[in-house]
Amino acid sequence: MEDSVNVLCDINKTSTVQDCTLVCSWSLEESARYLETLKEYESYSTNDIEGTEKIDFVSRVQGAITSLRSLNKLDAITLCDSFGTLASLICASHTRLVTPGFGPTKIRFILDTFHRPLRYPKFQS
Repeated sequence: MEDSVNVLCDINKTSTVQDCTLVCSWSLEESARYLETLKEYESYSTNDIEGTEKIDFVSRVQGAITSLRSLNKLDAITLCDSFGTLASLICASHTRLVTPGFGPTKIRFILDTFHRPLRYPKFQS
């Protein structure tokens, strides 16, 4: 299929409107694993699956930072200590991000995460 992105967007819209769950996978085996997991968790309550919500500010900021690929809890603690708020981290420049434990690769990843557009422009053919 030449333009799979548009097809997936249409399927996603349809599943959202129809209140259905959409599971995308690369192989039949991966699809089977997803279905097995969904079936296994079918009898669990949402509290069992979600766990307890972290309500203190530092835990929430650390959770947001560690959700970024390649950043761990120690990185999150270092960034929280250095910047204080998530907003100041997001607005930080390259030179401000140079802190112990952060090399050029991690710094570039953090900057790209916060400053690159969320959607790529469509390619011209």
